[in-house]
Amino acid sequence: MDFTFFVRVTEDGRLIWEGDLKSERSDFNFRLPLSEACAAMVESGNMGDCPGDAMDSYLERLQFTVVAIRDKDQAMIPLGLCDYHGSISFTNNSRLHSYSFEDDNILFSTDRLEFRVNLCLQVTFGGVGTTPSMEGLVLHLDWQSKLDEGRAGGLAILEPVFLLTFLAGFHYSLINEALRTIDGWHDFFVRDDYGIPLRETFGYIFLGLSQEAADIQAATFREALERRRAARNHLQNP
Repeated sequence: MDFTFFVRVTEDGRLIWEGDLKSERSDFNFRLPLSEACAAMVESGNMGDCPGDAMDSYLERLQFTVVAIRDKDQAMIPLGLCDYHGSISFTNNSRLHSYSFEDDNILFSTDRLEFRVNLCLQVTFGGVGTTPSMEGLVLHLDWQSKLDEGRAGGLAILEPVFLLTFLAGFHYSLINEALRTIDGWHDFFVRDDYGIPLRETFGYIFLGLSQEAADIQAATFREALERRRAARNHLQNP
């Protein structure tokens, strides 16, 4: 299931740039290119020759609005209004810096899990007198246990797409099963069990089902259960 991301960048509440971006998908996140947005920020005149120690004050003025759009049917998922939350670092490259933007609101929750959006803005700094370059915006979907506040992490493998697909709209016959699947991730997360068989197993749900296909699949599943019950009853009452 493919998604396009609508991104709006504002500076002190003033629109700087907005547009649709296709992501480069990895096992852990969605990476959105920002070359056009970066050019618009430079053109605004406020980014300019902004050295690393002054970048924080500039980024505090920015806000990113992100909406996920399912390509198949254009269903939209508002992911939040993300404000600056500080500098982070995931690389030994002294020129590449990462900055966190977050929405304080919860994206979605189940009985045992809460999910939030985290954006990582990657900026490359050149020499003195050069303008920093915004390389990309990395979108993470993070989880937090409601039962143990010390347990938190990021979704991976098929989980981010599964969650977005659920939020964009499942066929009604699969909603309860999908909710059980998402809440069931809690058991794997708190055990720190990230085995591929666990993280790629989502019951009998297929993400891209049409309504007709979903109805057929649900009916087939019910028929299989009835056959198993009939066979069991036959063995118990020959």
